[in-house]
Amino acid sequence: MAQATKTNVKYKNAFFYGKMQSANLPSNPTYIKSRGRYCYRIKCTFESGKVLTVQTKYHQTKEEALAMYPFYKQQAEEKRIPVFKCTVKEFQSFWRHALDYNKSYHSLIKKYIIPVLGDKRINDVTTDELIKILKETEIPDTQNFPMEKYSMLYDAVSSFFRNAMELYCAGQDNGTAAANAIRSSGLRIWDGSVSYDTSEAYSFQQLLQLLKISKWNAPTLYLPMLLSATAGLQIAEIVRIHFDDIDLDNHCLDLPRTHKDYNGPRSNIVLSRENTKTVYLPDIIMNEIKNQENRLKALQEQDPEFNPFRYLIWSQNGKQQQENFIKKPYERILSKCSFPAFPWRSFLKIRLTDKEIDELEDSLGYETPMNSGACEIPIDKHDLMDLTGTTYF
Repeated sequence: MAQATKTNVKYKNAFFYGKMQSANLPSNPTYIKSRGRYCYRIKCTFESGKVLTVQTKYHQTKEEALAMYPFYKQQAEEKRIPVFKCTVKEFQSFWRHALDYNKSYHSLIKKYIIPVLGDKRINDVTTDELIKILKETEIPDTQNFPMEKYSMLYDAVSSFFRNAMELYCAGQDNGTAAANAIRSSGLRIWDGSVSYDTSEAYSFQQLLQLLKISKWNAPTLYLPMLLSATAGLQIAEIVRIHFDDIDLDNHCLDLPRTHKDYNGPRSNIVLSRENTKTVYLPDIIMNEIKNQENRLKALQEQDPEFNPFRYLIWSQNGKQQQENFIKKPYERILSKCSFPAFPWRSFLKIRLTDKEIDELEDSLGYETPMNSGACEIPIDKHDLMDLTGTTYF
């Protein structure tokens, strides 16, 4: 990895030198006689006019240095040169100068990352070290919305180490790599060692029964129920989701914190870390979202103006769905269940383990069954209308 030269430039200058305009890497390594070793010296020019020379680590032989040339060349081409030496703690002290500094992120880094890695050079922090910290971290006082709290920690680590790379204090963004590794592996969101408030919450078997009834007899409720029970989203948030808010590759939902009455395209919203809520979505939701998008494409082939803002949940006329659309079908489904009925918000209290989420996927599958006899519930025709226009009875 590249490292700062003997003339040590103060790391706080990283925030004031501007963007790197060029990084010139010689084709052959330099022999340092006093060390008896080889290294590369990379000339970095910044938009402020400053020019700094960065020296890579030493290599025992010329052949060893030449073998590393493709790695240094890629760093130079991508302008990912760690010019400034600093520890994790030192970088955190000046992080507030970064453009996307977030006070909540700052507090999380200070509390969970600094005690473990504070004295280590930020360029030497590995992805495995960060994964270990994130896996072992327990956030107290998160009984209400633990998923959002843990997700915020992952976002904080990602933002912190991405800034370190963008400001030339690290040659790679290991924070984002660690956060994505945990999210993609389906790491548990609900910590079994923490005591959560589960009063007035459905059991796993009760939830499974409700989801089956909803999927087969009230499909308009199926995806919203999944989002509330497994992702901890409120109805007010669900009806505001656009397909453009969903990151299919990383299984994440980036939901702008707009006013609840906002009804317009996402292109009119300037996103930032301050006004965006990021939530991890398990496979069962991602597959249903893909099914939902296929339904919308089918409807838009018939009417290109249908649901122009691409809401994930839409009304019969293609507009944003109202929050109370769940009321009647939900009440009628509950009237046929033998267990106690709780308000919709009780879904947010459900704590599912990875094993239970896998069991949901096995039990519910990915396709909507065309089964009319799964459960006979007297419910209004419009409440049961599938989003493709098919009615189930």
